[in-house]
Amino acid sequence: MKFNELGRSMVEMLGVLAIIGVLSVGAISGYSKAMLKYKLNKQAEQLDTLFRIVSQYLHEWKFTKSTNLIPYYIKMGEIPTEMIRGNDTNNIYDVFSSKIDIRNNNAPAFDEVVIMYHIDSNNTFDVCQNIFQAAIQYSPQIYYTSVVSVENGSDSNLNKIYGDTACNDQRQCLKNLSLEGIYQQCQTCSTKENCSLAFVLEVF
Repeated sequence: MKFNELGRSMVEMLGVLAIIGVLSVGAISGYSKAMLKYKLNKQAEQLDTLFRIVSQYLHEWKFTKSTNLIPYYIKMGEIPTEMIRGNDTNNIYDVFSSKIDIRNNNAPAFDEVVIMYHIDSNNTFDVCQNIFQAAIQYSPQIYYTSVVSVENGSDSNLNKIYGDTACNDQRQCLKNLSLEGIYQQCQTCSTKENCSLAFVLEVF
């Protein structure tokens, strides 16, 4: 007697599952890359907004002591709503959930407004690079940028890079910052805790 065998063999089923697995991994990888690109574009938009409003109102603040400017920008409606978290009106957050604060600081000879971008070792190089590329567009308004590391209760400014009005042959210029230079800045924070990128706009 002859029997007709219907269905698939185990080897065929395993082959189909392997193909599905490979396609799934490729789809997930493609989705992750697309999401990262979307977030980087969104972060660039958010940073452009921050640099624009800080530059726009740079000469409007007349405080006699260091003052957090975030509550004022929020009340003025200048901060995108997606950057505000709950009832926190002292800080704002980018699309990667990195905390940002902006404050006016007084010095003996001048005032300055500082955008402090808090980053940590979880941030990828793409995220850090994106921050600097956004800042380079505002090098005419930026006095200098530096890596600020808080260690043992005190902070230190590392690797200062100067904007158009202050850079010279002895000072590194923000507008000429290469990919290698950006990498070095980002690497400084990747090895430290409580690390921030400070962008200082000076008011004479």
